[in-house]
Amino acid sequence: MVSRIETHTVDWNEPVLAAAAQFLRTRYTSDGIWDMSEVVVVTAAARAGRRLTEVLVSEAENAGAILFPPEVVTAGGLPEYLYKSAQPMVSGLEAKLLRTRAIMSAGEGLVESVVGTRPGEDEFGAWWAMAEQLGKLSEELAAGSLRVNEVTERCEGDGFDLSDVQRSRWEAAGALDELYHDQCAAVGVIDRQRARLTAIEDGTCRLTGDVVMIAMPDQSTQLESMLKQAAAHEESAGDLIVVTHASEEHEEGFHLTGGLDVSYWSNQHLDMNDQMIHVVGKENEIGGEVVRLMAEAGETTKLRYDQITVGLGHEEHAGAISRALDIAGAPNRYAGGRRLMDSPAVVLLAAMGRYAEAGGFDQFAAILRHPDLQGFLSKNTHEATGGIATHDGVVSQFLAAVDRYATEHLPRDLGEVLMGDGRAKVYGEQVLALRAAVDDLLPRDRKQPKPISAWSSEIAAMMRHIYGHLELRRYEPSDEPIYHALRQIADALRQVRDVGDEIAGEIKVTFGQAVNMVLSLLRVGSVPEMGGDGAVELMGLLDLPLDDAPVLIMTGMNEGYVPASRNADAFLPDGLRQCLGLGNNRQRYARDLLLLNTMVKSKQVVRLVLARQTAQGDPLAPSRLLFACNDQTMIQRVNGFYEEHEHRAPVRLLRGERKRHGFLIPPPLFDEPVLKGLGVTAFRQYLQCPYRFYLKYVRRLQLVNDAAVELDGAAFGTLAHGVLEAFGKSDMTGCEDVGVLRDYLSHELDVMATTRFGQHVRPAVRVQVEQLRERLMAFALQQVVWTQEGWQVRGDLIEHQFKTTIEVDGEPFEIRGKIDRVDEHPEYGLRLLDYKTSDIGKHPEQVHRKGRKDAKSWIDFQLPLYEVIARGQGLSGQMQMGYVNLPRKSEEAGMKLADWSDEVLVEAREACNEIIRQVRGRVFWPPAEVPVFDDGMRGLCGDGAFDREGLIMMSEVGEVGDE
Repeated sequence: MVSRIETHTVDWNEPVLAAAAQFLRTRYTSDGIWDMSEVVVVTAAARAGRRLTEVLVSEAENAGAILFPPEVVTAGGLPEYLYKSAQPMVSGLEAKLLRTRAIMSAGEGLVESVVGTRPGEDEFGAWWAMAEQLGKLSEELAAGSLRVNEVTERCEGDGFDLSDVQRSRWEAAGALDELYHDQCAAVGVIDRQRARLTAIEDGTCRLTGDVVMIAMPDQSTQLESMLKQAAAHEESAGDLIVVTHASEEHEEGFHLTGGLDVSYWSNQHLDMNDQMIHVVGKENEIGGEVVRLMAEAGETTKLRYDQITVGLGHEEHAGAISRALDIAGAPNRYAGGRRLMDSPAVVLLAAMGRYAEAGGFDQFAAILRHPDLQGFLSKNTHEATGGIATHDGVVSQFLAAVDRYATEHLPRDLGEVLMGDGRAKVYGEQVLALRAAVDDLLPRDRKQPKPISAWSSEIAAMMRHIYGHLELRRYEPSDEPIYHALRQIADALRQVRDVGDEIAGEIKVTFGQAVNMVLSLLRVGSVPEMGGDGAVELMGLLDLPLDDAPVLIMTGMNEGYVPASRNADAFLPDGLRQCLGLGNNRQRYARDLLLLNTMVKSKQVVRLVLARQTAQGDPLAPSRLLFACNDQTMIQRVNGFYEEHEHRAPVRLLRGERKRHGFLIPPPLFDEPVLKGLGVTAFRQYLQCPYRFYLKYVRRLQLVNDAAVELDGAAFGTLAHGVLEAFGKSDMTGCEDVGVLRDYLSHELDVMATTRFGQHVRPAVRVQVEQLRERLMAFALQQVVWTQEGWQVRGDLIEHQFKTTIEVDGEPFEIRGKIDRVDEHPEYGLRLLDYKTSDIGKHPEQVHRKGRKDAKSWIDFQLPLYEVIARGQGLSGQMQMGYVNLPRKSEEAGMKLADWSDEVLVEAREACNEIIRQVRGRVFWPPAEVPVFDDGMRGLCGDGAFDREGLIMMSEVGEVGDE
């Protein structure tokens, strides 16, 4: 009979954390001493436990009491306080190694039944991944008090039908799991989950002191069984004290140990009003909406930042929301701590492991972009790269050199570094120097399999080379995250170093595989945020119920985020989870409904933010929790989600010393000389967006990166132009034999492709080269026809750079441009031609004019200006302008000539003159209202930003003097 369980209910109209602190203080105070040293307090999340300790310490200081604080743990750490294992626990790394050994030693058919195909003996990564998957499966089943080999029996008992394939798979997985436990027993250790199940079965769970469960509705079957057994054990020396957070009318909604009753809470309502709901268009607008709601809350309640919490229904929104708060001047921190895997040191370790294993250009380029590596590279590549690397750790020109090399050659690996000519050769030399510097960090025998413990010192040496020069100061905001990350890496390496032969057996791994094993130990780690001054806390859903801030802005209130849904699972789909008593979608719905009710009731201000679309434009649905209401309210909320909302005022600075916040688009500066000339293609870009024109032609910004894995439109065109330039300057221009001309063009394409991309070409590029070959074959047929018609290619003018000076309002202005090709005919004069390789061949009229056919219809001036610059350099007589189209469909290849009268060309020149006047007057504002660009300047131009029109209005050029 259970006799040691006490239950206490905190009404959800008051914060549970303060009530819990008061309960502990009252229960464990004697003669001015608050002695909780023998008490174990359990909270749903670690942050809540830390906050509870802070409250107790603060109250003890105020009361002048002596505090012996309790041991605070989460549910995951509680079981080990309820039993004692007769055998030592296997560590995380040891468990994975032993499980890997067990799987690799399994007999014929077991592995195949689980994963389909048995990995090769040398495919250690596949074996390791399988061990991790089965280990996770075993943990999940243990939470339901199940062994893996008990699943089929449970399904039969509960009437859950398994197919023959599923049954065979589960039986094989159970057999592999038992092989792992046999491996553990052979070396004298026990798996943690097996030890817990054994304790339950043997009835050895007991209380050694009081255990206080504070608002713990989410309990596994395993934990609930252990708590009930411990509370009923005759040798228990303490009480189980259960604190629930709800109103008294909902007491029946909880089990004896405080876990929620799923059936009860699945049928309750979310008690809230519609004024709490705020809908934005896309997820990338959520950060701006959070800032706006904070500003509104601050105006009405005069709250400090530390009195506002932002809830993260979808934790991937954390980075964007944090950046929005930074830009708006609001200090913030992620309460749960940043993921250790996202810390710079761990990211670099992972990148070095991938490079060591694969050795590809993509892995190499990723390493070079890491800021922590730049100091090392600066010192080790300064002389080898001709001095382009700096010694101050600033991102330097060698990154641009690598990017230009990548853009030019689209390399697949580093086994063949292409040198090229001129600047291209310099880029190749710099890539070689950088590769040598990076390789110096790695052991020469990195591909040679060794016992895992042998790699510990090698990984440590690599990290020491990169970070050894740092002098870190504890509790310094800039140093603390690096310190925590490096310390955890060192702890993981010590585990690797201490792996004995009895654990690892015959397993040997490469350097890169060893790094992956180290990373597997770091996945659950976190880097705590620095405390100190008040800041907005960003928290995950499970942290929120015990948060004591009076204002909550809950984001990500979309279906699939809150509640989270888990449907596709190779082993445990949702239906099977429900059958086995594991965490499932229905249970998560009930839990989140309860948690949201407690938050809505206990906070002064609650706002729920959701989006209609992802940042990419995919539709999102509202959370089902918002429809836990009556039918009339449900209809109103559905309509409210899809209706257009009134225009919101632009986001503004919250508080701080800055005059202008970073949401604004940087307005043009007038510190550069007035442009004296332009290329023929620049005029179109001015009409498209004067601000982007300013960034490109005045500030001279351009996008150079290593992201390309195939030829973009410009690069495809450049390759085609190279072949056609060689043709235009050769003696083949007069060839009238289609076969001969095709052979020539095909040969030139092969030479240029090999020169540019080398022998190890990316598959996508190889396909594109063949696509270009087909277009060139179609061109050859057309070229022979033009030759037979009497047109001759002017070899001296192929890809010729023309320029001329015109006068506009009495002032000179230079126009320049490269004309791809000039053809001449004894009777018809000249043709000024431009090669076009877009998939669909267009007529010049389509490209140059839109809408009404008048002076304002011009949107492009390339061909009209061809005539201007050609005549300006002495060409005369009759001239035609047009395109030589090489489109995707070969039957559409050919020439499209413009048919513009002299009067129409005069209109084009007048339109050009007006653009020149605007450029001279430095009219570069505002940006285009509907951005349709892919030029790498989306951030600068505010593309996709929340309320971009309002931001443009606020980014006044007149404020430039304040910057």
